[in-house]
Amino acid sequence: MDLYPSIDLLGGKCVRLERGNFERVTVYSDRPAEIASEFARQGARWIHVVDLDGARTGVQSNLDCVREIAKTAGVQLQMGGGLRTAAAIKEVLQGGVARCVVGTAALDPKLLRELGREFAEKLAVGLDVEGGTIRVAGWTRDSGIRVEELLRELREASLRYVVVTDISRDGMLTGPNILLLKQAVSEGFRVIASGGVSSLADLELLAEKLPKLEGVIVGKAIYEKIFTVKEAIERLKASGQ
Repeated sequence: MDLYPSIDLLGGKCVRLERGNFERVTVYSDRPAEIASEFARQGARWIHVVDLDGARTGVQSNLDCVREIAKTAGVQLQMGGGLRTAAAIKEVLQGGVARCVVGTAALDPKLLRELGREFAEKLAVGLDVEGGTIRVAGWTRDSGIRVEELLRELREASLRYVVVTDISRDGMLTGPNILLLKQAVSEGFRVIASGGVSSLADLELLAEKLPKLEGVIVGKAIYEKIFTVKEAIERLKASGQ
């Protein structure tokens, strides 16, 4: 299981939102590339980057920042936020990102199949869940589509990577949603967990309950200095992951 420390970008700054609420923003740094480099120094192999401006508007406005992170950190980047066309995905991949995450675009079955054929392993789909349904447009709109419905569409599009987020737990340090994650893992997807990790014990729990988990995204617990990237990686290794 890989640790994906998270960098959420808003106006070029490294921030965290509570439950995706743009009115509840905490700014941690105005130098995201330095944050990324520190994550890399502590042993991170991946960094998860979210363009929050792009997620809300559908237009990437932090690409220069993402390119700088890719250049200076020297690790693999997974990025999401407003990637709703093949052209947008190509631009991000050319900027040094290894894997893109789409959310809103995944709700168009035809587009989803086209993206699956073109990008394959370089594409993951974000399942941003609240109350059993998928939210889109930076979590501002309820699609009305249930998790199991979208998973069926992903299978038909031959996509296997999913980033599963329980919005109610994101940025709240309340622990991961094991049942939601199990749903995706049990159907054969390569699942990256997101939302709620509040302690090293939570990482141990994920390793114990979901040994096939591909990775886990951690944000606020690192920024609030509950544990470091190095400590998290060491704990996952000690747990057999």
